[in-house]
Amino acid sequence: MGNKEVLPNQNRIKQLRLEQHKTQKEVGEAVGLSDRAIAHYEKGIREPKLETWIKLADFFDVPVSYLQGLSDHNYNDREAATRAFLERNPDFVPLPDGVSLDDVDFSKSVELTDASDIDLQMRDSYLKQFQKLVTVFLSKSSSDNWIAIREDQRKKMIKIVNSLDDKKIDEVVNYVSMAFYMLLDGDSNDKNSLKKAIDDFCLKYITDEGGFN
Repeated sequence: MGNKEVLPNQNRIKQLRLEQHKTQKEVGEAVGLSDRAIAHYEKGIREPKLETWIKLADFFDVPVSYLQGLSDHNYNDREAATRAFLERNPDFVPLPDGVSLDDVDFSKSVELTDASDIDLQMRDSYLKQFQKLVTVFLSKSSSDNWIAIREDQRKKMIKIVNSLDDKKIDEVVNYVSMAFYMLLDGDSNDKNSLKKAIDDFCLKYITDEGGFN
């Protein structure tokens, strides 16, 4: 067996698995993968696909960005996020003399979030919206998939989906959302704007063969 390339590994899969006292087999079974696959993700030998990132994040109950190691803040944990904010911004809510953050009851405090965390929340939201679109249109399951598509075309599109970066995913979600709202907005009757938005989307992303650029 040849040496495998080790990818940059900053994810928290192993950290969270150990913190939650789970085995690689338990994590794998929860997301429909083998324990070997989980071991490869933990070591950085393989990179999870978007669908797998989302499943793993849901399993551990953390944001995708936190699981991927892009943020040090688990904004799903309101108390931890508020405490981290105050630690980074000690002058935001001055504490009386002799009182430390250890004395604060964060369960009764207002949630405070950094602007960087808000950006990551938006990113994670777009990733999940995009994955839902992929499930609706490209899933193997006829119960999930809303349209009929040839298997060779589906595989081609899935390959392209797995190659998209955050920026393109954000743009796809925004285009789809814009078209959706315009279709629902019956009062505007702005069909030309809708057509232009769809044409722009096709020019930017769709090739003559029916795939993304």
